[in-house]
Amino acid sequence: MKKWSKKLIFIALVALLCEGHSYAQVAFEGASFAKVELTSPLALKVYMVHPKGENFTLRIEGKQTDKIKTYKQQASEWEFVTNAVYNNGVWVIPNAPLDRGYIVEGGSLAESSFYWLVDYRRYPIPKEGLSVFHAPEAPCQQVQITASTPFQTFHCFSPEGELLPIARKFTVRFDDLFYDAAKQEFIPKETTLQVEPKNGELLFTSSLKTTDYKVVGDEYTTPLSIQQKEVATNVLVPNRLEVHPRYKLNGEEVQSFGKELSAPAEVQMEAIVNNPSTTLVSWRIISGNQVTEAAPIIMQYNGTGTTFRFEQAGGYTIILEASSQTGTCRVSAEPVTLYIQTSQLEVPNAFSPNSSPGINDVFRVVHKSIVKFEASIFNEWGNLLYRWNDPNGGWDGTYNGRWVEGGVYYYVIRAEGADGKKYDLKGHINILQTDLQEQITPL
Repeated sequence: MKKWSKKLIFIALVALLCEGHSYAQVAFEGASFAKVELTSPLALKVYMVHPKGENFTLRIEGKQTDKIKTYKQQASEWEFVTNAVYNNGVWVIPNAPLDRGYIVEGGSLAESSFYWLVDYRRYPIPKEGLSVFHAPEAPCQQVQITASTPFQTFHCFSPEGELLPIARKFTVRFDDLFYDAAKQEFIPKETTLQVEPKNGELLFTSSLKTTDYKVVGDEYTTPLSIQQKEVATNVLVPNRLEVHPRYKLNGEEVQSFGKELSAPAEVQMEAIVNNPSTTLVSWRIISGNQVTEAAPIIMQYNGTGTTFRFEQAGGYTIILEASSQTGTCRVSAEPVTLYIQTSQLEVPNAFSPNSSPGINDVFRVVHKSIVKFEASIFNEWGNLLYRWNDPNGGWDGTYNGRWVEGGVYYYVIRAEGADGKKYDLKGHINILQTDLQEQITPL
């Protein structure tokens, strides 16, 4: 024993100077196995082993002069493997005990190898009593799965006796949703996660959908060719919320509002949420572009969709929030700002109807942010020829369906801007006579 302890010290010192050893090949008959990626002292090689029946055989390449030893917790307490048989360049060990370390001790350090064999059967995936609930630490984002037995991790012992944890990730599968920004809708999908246990439980980000959760294996299930039956939890309504806004400006779908808008600007707002049947949605429009408690509230609405008509100049911020019915969980979309321009109204002094179609053939004002408008056209005797109330409209130079004569006509325009500015404009407009109009019988 003392000789071995000194040798361990020697090995540990040399290991600091060497990158590794030349390891013999390991194989099993009657058992499936997978190599475990683990950084460990003395370049310990770890294998996950799953016997297919009661009997299996471990085979390790080596020399007949090798000494085959085993240990439970530290190599200084080694024992000889008495049933190891050397046959044609291979050490054969029938029914080698698992969850143990093995040493193939050669004539030198470079010719020695260290192994640990994990018995996968001793760490079963829980099959009963699975339950999912909102995680107490983060109930609005995460869920937690428990079972009648804990979700275990693996471990092994280094030759020095150090307990080395072996990471284990359980495979969890569930129905979920993801938001397609191009389609502006939630799309069903199946999510698969690899989850490391914490205190014997599984903790991870919740689905966006009401669903159950299925534990279907771990990262060794497939390499070990294990037919693992999936186990489902109860169905859980998610606390996790996700909300996205959809906007229309004057009936047209928009992704943003640009730098400035002309009033009146009618904005249609729609909230897209992952679980509308259990979600409370609220909209707020505040004055200014800073979201503070003191900001004046222009509009407040509870519901997924509403419409607001902006008629006053200035900056505004649209705030969209969603919360669970209990109000425990709340989420907000990115606030959207917009700016309504100050008003402007300009009147042309001439136009040429029925001359070149589409070019200056309508008497129309140039405007920004005009919320009230009325315009009238009179002839030289004061007779009303045309009146309209939409600043985007105009006069085409006709009266009772016939072209009027070229010459001077008079307009009266009364309007009000989004900034409160009032307009009372009067003036004359010239209709330019063209050769084409001279051929048409005027009014």
